[in-house]
Amino acid sequence: MALTVKEISESLNVNKNKVYRAIEKHDLKPEFTNGVAKYDDQAVKVIRDEIKRIDKKKARTENEQRKTEPQSSSDQSDLVIALKETIRIQNETIDHLKTENNELRMMIKREQDIRVGQLMIEANNKPKLLERLKSRLFGREDNPEVNTQE
Repeated sequence: MALTVKEISESLNVNKNKVYRAIEKHDLKPEFTNGVAKYDDQAVKVIRDEIKRIDKKKARTENEQRKTEPQSSSDQSDLVIALKETIRIQNETIDHLKTENNELRMMIKREQDIRVGQLMIEANNKPKLLERLKSRLFGREDNPEVNTQE
């Protein structure tokens, strides 16, 4: 039974343009009945086969593109979650290191205070040492009198 392009496209559930491209590719000639172009069963089979071939080729191409495309949105969501967790852990590490740094600074300051105290005790027993200590603490190193050895 001969069918029109519209009937072929409806039976195959495809756009009429696909049918026309298949007809053109295979140079199929219609039969005219009362001025209406119709295609016989053999032509309809050729059109159907061509459309299937094109759809398979398109599906393969889409699959290949999916393989080369970036990760899917769910993979991207997982990646974002993992990156956020990494950032959180790094921020905690930074905070911990800041605390340790402050504690070390306080320890150094205490140690310096202890050394100064020890020097002051010694300086009370040795006046020239007191002068040298004062010059170092208060920036009077250019005083030649102070720089003399005991």
